[in-house]
Amino acid sequence: MPSKTSTNRSNLQGEFVLGKKDQTATTVNNQQNVSEKNQTSEQNHTNTYNIKAGLTPGAFTTLMAYPQAVNFENQEEDEIIILLVRRDFVTNFIWIAETILLALLPILILPVLRIGFPFLNLSPLTQIYFTIFYYLIVFEFIIINFAIWYFNVSLVTNKRVVDVDVTGILFRMVSETKLELIQDVSYTQVGVIRSIFNYGDVFIQTAAEIANFEFHAAPEPEKIMRVLGDLIGKPKHGTK
Repeated sequence: MPSKTSTNRSNLQGEFVLGKKDQTATTVNNQQNVSEKNQTSEQNHTNTYNIKAGLTPGAFTTLMAYPQAVNFENQEEDEIIILLVRRDFVTNFIWIAETILLALLPILILPVLRIGFPFLNLSPLTQIYFTIFYYLIVFEFIIINFAIWYFNVSLVTNKRVVDVDVTGILFRMVSETKLELIQDVSYTQVGVIRSIFNYGDVFIQTAAEIANFEFHAAPEPEKIMRVLGDLIGKPKHGTK
């Protein structure tokens, strides 16, 4: 039977992610104690891979185990987030470089325009208005690119893998698969840049409706692969 793979377009909420967990459910104290013990045991095991764990993710966090203050829609009461994964921050360098160029462009262009087009005699107030408008556009460019990176996130829990793909400010797709339906985990890390900054693509092959999941440009892909491999109890392999 294929897994229950969902596509969700509801608004992002919470610390960064997918929604707020329903707080109305109550749990017996004994069940809470068992859950806490299991989480501590799993966290200690995950920490053997030297992944930062047990903290509240910051704005630039790309990989964390057992993140605090993070939850998502339809999260079950006993479901624990084991890994939070975003694309490595180095993948933002292209649009950051473009932003710097755009920010410097008026400084470089205005003197040329004054020399080449002397008839463009704009008043100082008009120049201020144009400058403010231009830098508002640059600021919007920064916000959109950062938001797309920030909200593209993958979560590994003790029950499933949840993958959020954001392709624009108005569209996102959420897919998930149960851990027991994962058949194989592998990763690739090809190229000098990826090797230097230690990021790559993690591939998850499943027996679900969506056959493959990919953590694109994930930091420390070998560690992610090993955590997933331990969770599903199956062999894992990678390519550098």
